[in-house]
Amino acid sequence: MSTVVRRLAAAAILLCVPLSALPAHAAPAGRRIWTRRYMAGPQHFDTGKAIAVSPGGGSVFVAITKGEGTSRDVEVLAYSTATGSTDWSSRFDGRAHDADEPDSITVSHDGARVFVTGYSTVSQFSTDMVTIAYDAATGARVWLRRLHSAAPAALAVSPADDRVFVTGVAGSGSWQTVAYRAADGTHLWSKTYAGPDGTQDAAAAIGVAPDGTTVFVTGRILTATESWDVATIAYDAATGSVRWRSIYNDDLNGSDTGSSLDVSPDGSTLYVAGTTWTFGGYVNRILRYDAATGAPGWTAWVFTNAYEGPMLRVTPDGSKVILAGEPDPSDYAAWAFDAPTGQLLWTSTYDGPAGGNDAADAMALSGDGSRVYLTGVVAAPAPSYGEYATVGLDTATGARDWARLYDGPEVGSDVATGIAVSPTGSGVFVTGESPGPVDRSATTIAYQR
Repeated sequence: MSTVVRRLAAAAILLCVPLSALPAHAAPAGRRIWTRRYMAGPQHFDTGKAIAVSPGGGSVFVAITKGEGTSRDVEVLAYSTATGSTDWSSRFDGRAHDADEPDSITVSHDGARVFVTGYSTVSQFSTDMVTIAYDAATGARVWLRRLHSAAPAALAVSPADDRVFVTGVAGSGSWQTVAYRAADGTHLWSKTYAGPDGTQDAAAAIGVAPDGTTVFVTGRILTATESWDVATIAYDAATGSVRWRSIYNDDLNGSDTGSSLDVSPDGSTLYVAGTTWTFGGYVNRILRYDAATGAPGWTAWVFTNAYEGPMLRVTPDGSKVILAGEPDPSDYAAWAFDAPTGQLLWTSTYDGPAGGNDAADAMALSGDGSRVYLTGVVAAPAPSYGEYATVGLDTATGARDWARLYDGPEVGSDVATGIAVSPTGSGVFVTGESPGPVDRSATTIAYQR
């Protein structure tokens, strides 16, 4: 059962200055406003996995993995964006009291519900895909649904807040996409998809058209020739029927995977990002589709250093497609492409102060589309090894506005895994994990935007 605890965790440390208390001249962009370290107890390995901000900008919600080994649980925390004070916390421990872990978190457009998806261990060889709805104001659990022998990859809510869509991997190695009624968790439809091989297919990202009529999913399928191709499917949001399906195989017949997607603000165009293995190494690639028909448009690519798939977002005015990942050498990188033509507009990179291997793990856009933010981990000299690094870029030019590092109070590696921007306010929020006095803490930071 879920427990809602209105308290400050005894092991947490709060360092804060309210955003509202800072005049404009005293709050330069990138200034750290507050830091919240959460550790459930001694010998805990707590990690912030995903983060989201309420539409009104008053609350930030963090999904964390609490504990380690087979005793991991899902914990959802609600913080005040202004002060970092804890509004509520809610814990989920699965039926087997084994390893449970969150994957994604999002907030309904009206701000009333928080939705989290993750996996819950059922047996040594099986997990359930678990989706939970919480009351955003109190943390009370509204509903919980399980999908047997599956693991999640991504979560999305319809613009009208009437449906929740989850996609992931079924136990057989195929895609599994599910629609629930947002109000009560009623199962509306479920669809599976498998490629020719049908054993190593994986959905990676999901999105909903602005008018709410279509759900888009992308990922990878294994072909009969033992190479991966990018598969993208458009489903009817009401029924789950397939509107169109597109398979992308690079000209060199390399391994292609889909990792991220976004829909243009007018709903006419779908953009899919992923990686392609060529003879020269990995390439980050964008594929452009007609959202109604699946007809392919332009493709664009950049050489990269990493197998991990890139992140993609479309600016609110629909003029640019922002891609983020790792170039060669391993640094943070973002690229902006002209949405109508695919022309590369700018490239921006960030190398941490130690000059080592750096990895951007999360990206977010400001509500007005003027800034793009990256976070992850950069190499640091021993004994730190790694630090959070959060970077703000101008989307018009790629110029870096600011870069901030966070090195926790103890020796070890600090790794950021999630980022979110207040839609209406001036905050950028980052979460991840950081060494503490007795073990690792789920650490969330608020920066001035």
